Amino acid sequence: MLKEEARAAQPAARAPIYAKAAEAYAAAGALSGATHHLINAASLWRLAGDGSASEAMARRVLVSIDGDPDEPETPYWRGATRAEALLLTGRPAEARTALAEAVAVAPRAYEDHAPTLRQFRLLCAALGEPTDWLEALAPPRSLHFAGHMSVRADDADVRAAVRALVTTERIGFAFGALAAGADIVVAEELLEAGVEVDLVLPCDPERFRALSVTGLGADWARRYDAVLAGGVVAKVVGDGAPPTPAALQLAAEAAMGLAILRAQALQSEALQLVVLDPADGQGAREPGGADWASTRWAAGDRRQLVIPAAREGGPPPEAPSDPSHLLAALLTVEVDPELLESVAEALVQAPATLAPSAWMEGSLRLAFADPVAAADAARRLRAVVGDAARMAAHYGVVTRVEAARLGAPILAGVALDLPRAILAGMPPGAWHVSETFAAGLAAARTGDRPIVVGELAGLPILAL
Repeated sequence: MLKEEARAAQPAARAPIYAKAAEAYAAAGALSGATHHLINAASLWRLAGDGSASEAMARRVLVSIDGDPDEPETPYWRGATRAEALLLTGRPAEARTALAEAVAVAPRAYEDHAPTLRQFRLLCAALGEPTDWLEALAPPRSLHFAGHMSVRADDADVRAAVRALVTTERIGFAFGALAAGADIVVAEELLEAGVEVDLVLPCDPERFRALSVTGLGADWARRYDAVLAGGVVAKVVGDGAPPTPAALQLAAEAAMGLAILRAQALQSEALQLVVLDPADGQGAREPGGADWASTRWAAGDRRQLVIPAAREGGPPPEAPSDPSHLLAALLTVEVDPELLESVAEALVQAPATLAPSAWMEGSLRLAFADPVAAADAARRLRAVVGDAARMAAHYGVVTRVEAARLGAPILAGVALDLPRAILAGMPPGAWHVSETFAAGLAAARTGDRPIVVGELAGLPILAL
């Protein structure tokens, strides 16, 4: 925790925090003898500006590795630790070779590579060493893909552009839907190139097939089935009902956010590939569509590749519209009843809610238009309810019911139950959210670093 605190601090304030973290790791290493503790102490002393202490500890690490080949550690971590020690003892060329060999031992252990490379970038900067050589060892990038449904079935230009992007940008993970047209063409090429494809759908695959694939021809349906059988992961983020525009938007936001979250976890970069018809002109169009996704992605100042592809045939089928179905960022906050007056005052400054708040079993349930609004309200409420109070959130589709006899609209739907379920299993002071909420937040803003802390009925839960 001290190490992360130092990284988050202003540059002028980092050295003493790094030194304190180094002392903590050194103390742990004195008890355990583990090279993991000792190399962290060495690196943190280097970042704190204490080169002599850093080099002395790094030499001790090298002696320990050579003297105890049976230390209970994975081959990758032993190799990476040795490389780090070599760097800290003034042997950068040997460090490069050792780190490359460590990565080669476990080439797909990206979650292990990411923190190592982050540490190396910091150390190289502190030592005045170049960092460009680390790019070749970095985990692959993530991709969000989208496009219109009227792409030609045999569009060679789209296929060639996808293959080129995968190669030049080292794409390893991709997130998107699987509608007929561009989605299927892109997904086929990604799978052929060995990319791990995660599909994010607004409803179950069979319903999605009927709505967004079969109406454009039997060949698209065959190809859809082949992609599903090709080892992809399919996530359903809707409410189980036939998809409405709200569910389509949710799936698009979640796919963009999941690409960003994967890149954050691996210390890499998320890009977007979108197939658009130049004749459509500029504009966001309907939320959830390819044009909208392109505009939304570009607003985050992230890189994207737009592939032009003229539409072929008539207009694609549209999801049935239902204005009572809307997206809601659902926030549940543990509140002492004596603080309700203060909570109400804090909410005056927060974004507007979609419906009146509801009180149940010691917690307050609030609904906002999007995760950014809910996160803003959570920040304001934390100052009122205290550090020990628990908060949970989910982003999903709800139904707004105009209940005149109750004097105000009410929200209904299965999404409303998830925040309470998350809250029930949380420790004091935690702020946990569903993966869909975290993805929606990541798609809308930068700076959050959610961490997966568990699952609930198979759904990932993250801490903010």
